[in-house]
Amino acid sequence: MGADPGNSSGVIVLFLFILFALAYGLWCCARILGRTGHNRAWALLMIVPVINLAVVWVLAYARWPKLDDRAPPDRNRYRAPPGRGTVP
Repeated sequence: MGADPGNSSGVIVLFLFILFALAYGLWCCARILGRTGHNRAWALLMIVPVINLAVVWVLAYARWPKLDDRAPPDRNRYRAPPGRGTVP
């Protein structure tokens, strides 16, 4: 009625599933951080249980470096500025 020491394939499969899920989560987090302009190494902090909540909170309210590269708000990239390219 106890665990059979010769049948450890279930434990191995569970370990591989957890390892795959952790790696996939870190990869997704690193991609998001890269798109916002932050260093992708910040994704490693998502492993630490309490620190991950603080990192998410800080990144949610911090200034994203990618947004600093955008055009000034007075420029519209979809149509010409006023006074240029107008049809008579």
